[in-house]
Amino acid sequence: APLAPRLGRAQFDTLRLSLLKVAAIVSSSSSRRVLVRLPHAFPLAALFRQLAQTLAAPPVLSSA
Repeated sequence: APLAPRLGRAQFDTLRLSLLKVAAIVSSSSSRRVLVRLPHAFPLAALFRQLAQTLAAPPVLSSA
């Protein structure tokens, strides 16, 4: 089940405002690792985490 079904058919501006324009503390411990600290009151934190993990996953290579 989707974490935020109302975002499934959302316009890009809605996604940008809901997920990307968030007050967060961003720090980097190395060139490969970035830490994002979201506010406790952020209602889409679970969706943000799932999106970040999906984007950070290594690509699946096909043998075609």
